[in-house]
Amino acid sequence: MPDDNRAQSAGHIERAEPDGSLRSSVEDGRLLKDPLARSFLAALGAPADVMDRMVALSDELSSLVSGYERWAPLTGTGWAITDLANPQVYDQAAELLKAGAQERTEEMLEDYWNEPGRLESAALRVLRIATHSEIRIRVGRRRQKLLELAVADHRAERYHASVPVALAQAEGMVRDVIGSSPYQQPGRLTDDVSRGGHPEILQPIFEVSRATMKRTVLEDVGSFPSRQGILHGRALGYDTRRNSTKALVAIAELATFCQARILEAVESGTLSDLDRQAFGSSSD
Repeated sequence: MPDDNRAQSAGHIERAEPDGSLRSSVEDGRLLKDPLARSFLAALGAPADVMDRMVALSDELSSLVSGYERWAPLTGTGWAITDLANPQVYDQAAELLKAGAQERTEEMLEDYWNEPGRLESAALRVLRIATHSEIRIRVGRRRQKLLELAVADHRAERYHASVPVALAQAEGMVRDVIGSSPYQQPGRLTDDVSRGGHPEILQPIFEVSRATMKRTVLEDVGSFPSRQGILHGRALGYDTRRNSTKALVAIAELATFCQARILEAVESGTLSDLDRQAFGSSSD
């Protein structure tokens, strides 16, 4: 199970491609960029156009497996990274952020995720937790339905309704797999295998969301909606399209992280025990 003190044994690229086969292909492609290597292969009869295609494929594979590494700084602005992310959009956003243009970064990602169908796809990712036991299938489907309603509220500009639902379902999903709230112990949103479990991905977002608000404020605050501020009525400016978008996008990667915890329990033979802790009974 995730642990605050667990040594993180894998970087972004190792998590994206654990067996190393794609990385091996990338290295082969890089070799073909060496003029001496190309000359040698050409002398053996390797066509130039084939070598060019291998180089292009190597570049594409390299971009694919290194995406989370390039985009990790975006989580500091409250934007989750998921396998639904468009590489070109996220690369541009990361470059803008690096150049100090945070507001332009935020606008780009907000507009991208609000294109038709994207938030709906993020909500569907919740079905990744509907697996391996009858109760988890039922719970996962119900959570997905609630998030579908939250997306409908979002599309109707009822952000006051969509944000709390997303924050609540995020907490419930995590409690069902590790037994604690991500807002109380964001350090437990880490592991040594999943992409979201890297300490630069989910953890910083929920560290922001756990912030305690000691006074009531009218304006929006923070880079990610404050669960405590919203729940206790201290944050009154949370109902924005940007906050709602960020909360719904975070659900997608959180679902993948939770799925990894379920698979971990299956492999260790402890899923029934985990189901009893989460739901009272593995068969209810």
